[in-house]
Amino acid sequence: MTSSSSISEQNKQSDPKGRHLLMPLAFGNFAIGIGAFIVIGILSPMADSLGLTKADAGWVMTFYALSYALTSPVLVALTGGFDRRNLMIVALGIFFVATLASAFATTPEPVFIARVLAAFGAGMYTPNAAAVAASSVAPERRAMALATVFSGIAVAQVLGVPAGSYLGYTLGWQSAFWAVAVLLVIAMIWLLRVVPRGIAFQPTSLAVLGRTLLTPVPMVAVTITTTMISSYYVMFTFIAPIVEWRLGMGRDGVTIILFVLGVGAVLGNWLGGYLTNKIGPERTIMVIALTQLIFLPAATLYPFGLVDGAILFFIWSTITWGFIVPQQTRLIKAMPHAQNVILALNAACIYIGAAVGSAIGGTFYRIFGIEWLGPVGAVVAFLGALHLALSMRQFRIAERVTA
Repeated sequence: MTSSSSISEQNKQSDPKGRHLLMPLAFGNFAIGIGAFIVIGILSPMADSLGLTKADAGWVMTFYALSYALTSPVLVALTGGFDRRNLMIVALGIFFVATLASAFATTPEPVFIARVLAAFGAGMYTPNAAAVAASSVAPERRAMALATVFSGIAVAQVLGVPAGSYLGYTLGWQSAFWAVAVLLVIAMIWLLRVVPRGIAFQPTSLAVLGRTLLTPVPMVAVTITTTMISSYYVMFTFIAPIVEWRLGMGRDGVTIILFVLGVGAVLGNWLGGYLTNKIGPERTIMVIALTQLIFLPAATLYPFGLVDGAILFFIWSTITWGFIVPQQTRLIKAMPHAQNVILALNAACIYIGAAVGSAIGGTFYRIFGIEWLGPVGAVVAFLGALHLALSMRQFRIAERVTA
């Protein structure tokens, strides 16, 4: 099997910093990020149109997340020998078809089916984009390369989701999906024109996936992603109803808060890369987990207005989105011989977390009321801190054994 260092050396010979690959990879994540999370921005008009309650409409996100989580690692393993460029284009094509299906839907069932199909495409694209980015630069630049590629998803939070929300409230929720379809076409053309065939990468298989799943140390480490992301989605899935409830504002209030959340996401993504290089991934993740104990309860218990609410959500989003890069860096260091698989499992855990968090949030929203979402999210974040402590202990024991 080709080592990660030799792959990096092969790929960086023609482009030492990998920049020609990173931007189209990031744009693909941008298009997928909007397509995945736009449901959150149009939750209210979509629910009204499809005859669903807002709590039940949250299951559209849950279906997508579960489908991604259950299929992404297997799809990555099954396609481990395929050319990376062609595979990513096919993945975007699948997401494109699913997006059109969502745009044409007039009842809930086609939307749920389309979200499952979209998850198949995203589950093949995003882990492979991360693996290509990580292997196309020198090891010391890996954290920032990953930050660049995942900035596409963060920027989707800034521009795409608020814009899609505005479209959904103004022209009908289907219009948001039409806009995503256009972006996906641009992403496919860009990949075709810029990304070369034959990029060196680590081939994967179901056997590699199976061995990874049966190895306790990396599995405990990768499932931290589930715990941390769950804490975020307990509240984030229902951000539109929260804003409507607190501010008494519909389209404009939701769009403003989503934009603020998106700006925080972009800053947090880069801050996560910076802190990872400065203080290490484990300390960065622990700081993020513990600060959630303050900001999550405040988001639903504090009677905020537009200005102080925007400040609150900006800080919360910045802190939360700092998690992705240190977690990926930590996992690649733990499993350098199986980067594709561990990144696919990490991506799957992101969406398991989204599904679990959305389900927990929807349950507490329906039974106890919307103000419970923040405190419940904080409890899950505290479990994330304990989860990280356990993983750190396992890493130390493993290092002593191999020393």
